[in-house]
Amino acid sequence: MKKNQQELFTDMKASSQALPVNSSCYEVEKGHGRVEKRKYDTYSIENKYLDQRWKDAGFQTLVKVDRVSLRL
Repeated sequence: MKKNQQELFTDMKASSQALPVNSSCYEVEKGHGRVEKRKYDTYSIENKYLDQRWKDAGFQTLVKVDRVSLRL
C-alpha cells in the first residue's frame, strides 16, 4: 500500500506502532551504484477494526518495509 489511500495508510501506520511484531527479516541488495537495506516487519491485523469499505478486502497481515538507500 502506498499513500494513495490516505485514511487506510494512516490506520495501518498507527497499527504498526501499536501492535506487536509477528516476524522480521532483513535484506541487503547491491547494484546500480548503491546499496539498499530493507527491514520487513509483519503484524496480524485480521481482528483489527477497519472502515466499513474495507471489510470485504480480507486483510489479515500488514507488512511494513523500512528502506535505506546508500550511494556507493
